[in-house]
Amino acid sequence: LAYVGIPMTSILTVFGTATLAVGLSLQGGLTNMMDGIMILIFKPFSVGDYIETHTDSGTVESITIFYTILKTPDNKVVLIPNGALIGGNVINYSTKPTRRVDLTFDIDYAEDFKKSVALILDICSKHELILKDPAPTCRIAAWKESSIQLSCKVWVNNADYWTVTFDLLETVYDEMNKAGIKIPY
Repeated sequence: LAYVGIPMTSILTVFGTATLAVGLSLQGGLTNMMDGIMILIFKPFSVGDYIETHTDSGTVESITIFYTILKTPDNKVVLIPNGALIGGNVINYSTKPTRRVDLTFDIDYAEDFKKSVALILDICSKHELILKDPAPTCRIAAWKESSIQLSCKVWVNNADYWTVTFDLLETVYDEMNKAGIKIPY
């Protein structure tokens, strides 16, 4: 082209600019692709695992080269770029077979906290889905402005987490009412 009289400086400048533009436009896609390969190799989570990212949580439906696809508990589908997963924290709730349920219950200062603790532990000991080892615990967690806060911790199998959580919340509320234990507003 220089032999014909076309200035090479202009052509090289245009070619260099075009190459830079193409490279920059592919950067995000290439990053997501490489991060997808890293996820597939190192397997921090698998299809079927329930995970939580910095923005979303749900069950992993598929892992592709560019995206990980989650189904949320309310049946939405979320596509997360793999670069966002590799670059942030991911909590995998499915890795371990058991999980701890942590609940707090507030009681009035006028109440006998030992009676309340015994009532909660009795409910826990009778629940068939709560594991016996490690044993359930219930202790004072805080003295709040208008209540004593009791912390209850029990271990369950992963699949039973929400069932036990809701069962304990409902049963403790009912039993505290029956026992006359005041729950402050």
